Amino acid sequence: MSNLEHPIVVTRYGPVRGVKKTADTGVDYLNFQKIPYCKPPVGERRFKDLEALEPWTEPLDCTQQGPSGYQFNKLLNKIVGSEDHLYVNVFTKEVTTDGWM
Repeated sequence: MSNLEHPIVVTRYGPVRGVKKTADTGVDYLNFQKIPYCKPPVGERRFKDLEALEPWTEPLDCTQQGPSGYQFNKLLNKIVGSEDHLYVNVFTKEVTTDGWM
């Protein structure tokens, strides 16, 4: 169920749940993070062409930031991140009933 604090938008593959936030400037916006756009390129799919997602019916929790790609962190002096980082983040002031994608 969608509400003002946790809106749900329908994408081509299935519904995603976001969260309403307020920027430091006082502007309200809707935050949808870690929306997948293909199957993760891990395991057998590593270094191969991207594969389309399997559709889902239950809202996917897209309220938290996903992992970043591999990179060297100078503060930690090590490589951090994940191979599984092919996600889209969407920040918007409003959504329509048409959904996205």
